Amino acid sequence: MISNGHNSKSVQGIDISIVKLMPRNERKVAKKYSQRIEASLRAVGLIEPLIVFPVNDGYEILDGALRYRILLDLGVESVPCLIHNTRDGFTGNRMVNQPARRNGGWSKVAVVEAIRNRHRSGQSLIRTNREDRALYEAAKHWHGNWTAAMAAAGYPRPLREFYTADEVRLRIIDLYERQLPLTLQSQNSLKLRRSLKSL
Repeated sequence: MISNGHNSKSVQGIDISIVKLMPRNERKVAKKYSQRIEASLRAVGLIEPLIVFPVNDGYEILDGALRYRILLDLGVESVPCLIHNTRDGFTGNRMVNQPARRNGGWSKVAVVEAIRNRHRSGQSLIRTNREDRALYEAAKHWHGNWTAAMAAAGYPRPLREFYTADEVRLRIIDLYERQLPLTLQSQNSLKLRRSLKSL
């Protein structure tokens, strides 16, 4: 059982087979909004579980019908859900149910999970500020800065590596002997560039 931070009631979190879920109500949404949710689900997975209420042999979806429809279309077999203990006391208004979610729908946990998913998918964590500005800004909001957010996700920023002065000289000699350009702009080695700038 997970304590619900908004009241003294408890909810249980479990994975539920998608065929046992049924939306409480359907709402029409703009195709652009639906596509944005689908892109998010494909990129980082389901961050916020569906809220459900047990009904007969299945579960009625109180919050998350759109995510359910998209996951169904994607062929997902089971979905993380929170089982709410009352149907009528629940409102779909996120500002009432989850007042901690701010900054474009991000939470501290969602930021950490998005960073982990980005790393697992092979995307650069260093270039996030250019490639995923929303995640970068949410990380700064919740963690103070990007480095702290990466550390919270378990990926401390590696220390910058530099060549010693002697190693730089050897690299320059090597480039000269191979008749390669000796300008900074022509070098793909970030470590060499940093080292040359620090001398």
